[in-house]
Amino acid sequence: MMPVEDNLDNMYKCICSSCPSFAGKPYFYCAKGKAEHPSLHEGCYCKNCPVWKENGLEKNHPEDPYFCENGKAT
Repeated sequence: MMPVEDNLDNMYKCICSSCPSFAGKPYFYCAKGKAEHPSLHEGCYCKNCPVWKENGLEKNHPEDPYFCENGKAT
C-alpha cells in the first residue's frame, strides 16, 4: 500500500476539521503527519473519511487510527 498522497484533491476530501477530536492545524493528518497539539480523544472520524476509503487505510489501520497523534498513514 502506498502512503496517502498530499495533494489538493485528497485535502479537499479530508474531514479532520469536523472530527470531535480535531487537534488543530495542520490537518489532513493521514498525509501530513501528527498535529502540533494533542488530540482531545472524543472519538475518531477517520473511518468515515473518503480519503480513508479510497486509499484502503483499513488494511494497516483496522482500529481507530488517530492519525492526528500517530502520524502519517503507512
